[in-house]
Amino acid sequence: EHMFSLHLPEPRPVNLMREEHSESEWLPLTKGRDRVWSWTNRAALDQVAALRARERTDATS
Repeated sequence: EHMFSLHLPEPRPVNLMREEHSESEWLPLTKGRDRVWSWTNRAALDQVAALRARERTDATS
């Protein structure tokens, strides 16, 4: 599996192909983590959460 994360300075519209993502939902990271069934997806979301926490810590230092 592959993971990528991108932090944008402001919200941007996202376009998904309905044929490929017919049941997509936008959720807060923690709720999304609780909804995925694959341990590898949970691990990837944990990595994103750790990166976000580190960014917040660096911004306040």
